[in-house]
Amino acid sequence: MGKCNNSEEVDVFVAQIDPKEASASLKMLGSLFPLPESLGHLKRIRKDAQQTSVLITQTSDQITEDSILSILEKNNFKLKDNTLSIAKVSKYPPVTREQLNEWKACWPMSFHEPRKEAPIEFTDSDLTNIEGFLNLVNTTANDTPSSKGQLSIATAIVDPKTSQVISVCRDNRHRHPLQHAVMQAIAGVAEKERERRESKSVPVTTRKRKSLDSDESVIGNAPYLGDSEDEGGDGYLCTGLDAYLSREPCAMCSMALLHSRIRRVFYEEPRKDGGLGSAYKIHVHPNLNHKFAVLRVERK
Repeated sequence: MGKCNNSEEVDVFVAQIDPKEASASLKMLGSLFPLPESLGHLKRIRKDAQQTSVLITQTSDQITEDSILSILEKNNFKLKDNTLSIAKVSKYPPVTREQLNEWKACWPMSFHEPRKEAPIEFTDSDLTNIEGFLNLVNTTANDTPSSKGQLSIATAIVDPKTSQVISVCRDNRHRHPLQHAVMQAIAGVAEKERERRESKSVPVTTRKRKSLDSDESVIGNAPYLGDSEDEGGDGYLCTGLDAYLSREPCAMCSMALLHSRIRRVFYEEPRKDGGLGSAYKIHVHPNLNHKFAVLRVERK
């Protein structure tokens, strides 16, 4: 195996296996010897013309080659020659393609190109609109409660191209545990789309899922919604829209914003259990397939 030039190395146990056993071997290793998060950049298997090797686990004072072999034998793990060897691998994930090309000589690894985010710039008109929409949600949140126990939380969903407020809703979780302000506002966008479709007799088509109640079945060419798949858009409910919140959303609402493909989120009040910056950072989670900008606004 090669040397990880310009990278700190760690030692790991590796073993040769029959290529035909690769799938079953990887599944078993994931259960018997899960890799620590710090080595999550390393692939579990290495194939070349001569042999197929798997990464067993990192070396340590607490585990020996004999103990590993014993565990593998008890679980009928099929080694090619019933021995382990030690390989040096990169301790850190590559952050450039140059590092990837150098360090993968030690052991195969995953690489995710860093996103090059352009700085967000706002015009005076943008700032005026942002302040106005935040004033709207705060006014809505602080209106006289419609019933006892209603919380002072509100959300507005806006088309930034036209400054049109598509939906503005107050929290109703005192009536139902799922009726948070964000969930209500997204439902409001869906209702507007339903009304638009009924008025124009637009057929409903689906993406990926077959059921008509799919959260991806609400698509079309309305000025405030993602264009339909047939028309070249991505077909999600809140594509291109911004959300204004009186306070940071919980994890459930953060995921709802992600699934509806919101463009940006603005909020003022952080929460210790918040999903967009405080307890979690769902908007930039590496394992989720949509990223969006989140801006916490502090007003003097």
